[in-house]
Amino acid sequence: MDRAVSLEARRIELSIETPFLLGRARIDPSAHECTVGQSVVRMQPQAMKVLVALHDKIGEVVTRDELIDRCWDGRIVGEDVINRCILLLRRLSERTGGFQIGTVPRAGYRLIEAPAAMKPVRSYRVIAGIGIAGAAVVAIALFATRSSLRPPELAVIVLPFTAEQDDPLERAVAVNASDAVRRMLTESGVSVTEGRDGDRPTGSGSDLIVSGHVREDGQSVVASVTVEEARRNAVILSHELQSDRAHSADLPKQIGANVAGSLSWADRMIQIDEQHPSDPAAVSQLLDQFSSEEFNFWRTYEIARRHAPTAPDSAIAQWQLAMVTGLLMHGLPLADRPAAVAAARSAADRAYALDPRAGDFFIPWCLLHPQVRLLECEDHLRAGLRVDPQAAWAGSFLGNQMNNVGRIDEALMLEGASLAEDEFAPAKIAHAIMMFEAVGDSHRAQALYQQSVRLWPNFHFLFRLRVRGMTERGDFDALGRFEQQVGAAHLPPFYDSALTLAQAVRAHSLPRAKGACPKTSIDQKIVQCMLAFGELGDLDDAFAYADLVYPPRRGRTLADEERLWFADPFVLDTAFLTGAGAAPMRRDPRYLTLAERLGLINYWRSGRLPDFCTKRHEPVCTKIFARAG
Repeated sequence: MDRAVSLEARRIELSIETPFLLGRARIDPSAHECTVGQSVVRMQPQAMKVLVALHDKIGEVVTRDELIDRCWDGRIVGEDVINRCILLLRRLSERTGGFQIGTVPRAGYRLIEAPAAMKPVRSYRVIAGIGIAGAAVVAIALFATRSSLRPPELAVIVLPFTAEQDDPLERAVAVNASDAVRRMLTESGVSVTEGRDGDRPTGSGSDLIVSGHVREDGQSVVASVTVEEARRNAVILSHELQSDRAHSADLPKQIGANVAGSLSWADRMIQIDEQHPSDPAAVSQLLDQFSSEEFNFWRTYEIARRHAPTAPDSAIAQWQLAMVTGLLMHGLPLADRPAAVAAARSAADRAYALDPRAGDFFIPWCLLHPQVRLLECEDHLRAGLRVDPQAAWAGSFLGNQMNNVGRIDEALMLEGASLAEDEFAPAKIAHAIMMFEAVGDSHRAQALYQQSVRLWPNFHFLFRLRVRGMTERGDFDALGRFEQQVGAAHLPPFYDSALTLAQAVRAHSLPRAKGACPKTSIDQKIVQCMLAFGELGDLDDAFAYADLVYPPRRGRTLADEERLWFADPFVLDTAFLTGAGAAPMRRDPRYLTLAERLGLINYWRSGRLPDFCTKRHEPVCTKIFARAG
């Protein structure tokens, strides 16, 4: 089916592109949909643009420069962003059949159409009733090409959950919980087998065994879930969730999401661990690390610090010590930091030596060096994605890095692609919500947030990062509405309300804003005040508040920067300075000094420009390069 398209138009606008056939699939660019029979897959918009660009020249080579010109308006994007779009499209071709995307070395890519019979739909070994988990539909629709399109790598047996008293409510929760676990694991790309009552399978070829138990405790329904490693009969995950009786219908989905969120991204790590097994306690902490609001980093640090020296051939043990040390640096005693970092860097090097193909093993470099070394951190993360495009967390870490340096469109793409791999990982969902808010797509942020808080009602990270996204774009009206929507009684205990400040900004009242901004506020409230003062024209106070949370980080030498970092490892994310909310501050000469001492100027002068220079061309961009002389 030919499409009428003008290649004179340099930029691809999906809203005006007409549908076309590709193999067994009908591609509808404006709807972001690929339809095969009765199955509809929603596609990430940037991946759809790449597919349209390739189809426009079907059979011909399309260079990376052409893709950048037509799909990213010529803006600077990293190779890994294009690579991940190509990866998503190749998974689509595996699902639909009828076309292939070939790489032409040192040239670009070529879309080749072939008879559908040459590319059959991939089948999966799933012995259980399979359906789409309703709570995941929003995440799948937003980022599409689901993770279930990849070959299953982790084999799991799900045993029927048991009920303590065998009353109707307990039985219903137990049956629905085991069904939800099976369905959500299947949606995560895991190979699932349904076990039998009382069965403790051995020698089944499965990696993990999931079981659970439901009981009533007063007015609450409590469910415990256990994940055992089959080859060692070791418990690597043990969670307990509860709900009041009135909301017990939500509990099975919460259990399913809890298990899938812990396991969906961990298949590669568990496979790495098979060669040189780690202490089961270390594996357990690893699975919880990005999936629990109440995760105990200090306990994990103590386990990793004891375990890593005794397991030099365990890549997981070494990687975990490196990761958790970097995440906890600011909490370590000052005198202990140099030795702890040295041990963690050695562990990171050892993990990489054991498995240089694991993309996530490139992350610790960023955590174990001063944040001001932005260029090197980015290069490490991109290298990780080059060797391992399906790395569980490297894409999300790079997305956060891109957000901090002001490359927000690329950050949204990276976070979306990362979530498409593991749509039940709550930390990834929270970052996606943050990015939707940061770019002003509040409708999608709200839809994903509403679905997610039902699955993780106590995961306050969802709330925290949504607020952060609103703050980045300086939308105080949205902050006020969101607080009122949640209700004062349901705000997280750590949260310092911004409602009074939002009302002051709406009223254009600087005195009221100052009254809402004591300098004893926590970090996020301080940056909210900083941005509010900028919005209200009080740039003196805006930069005074910036000085509170953004101390100098650049030194004359790398050793100077290391000393500054050891003295004060914590730096608030610079996305608050590079987002839309800081635009008034960027019109003041003091912004250049602030950005320079945080390493941003040096980063931008390397040619990796922020969106406010490539999309909006703010006056500060000329000054950034003028000061270079």
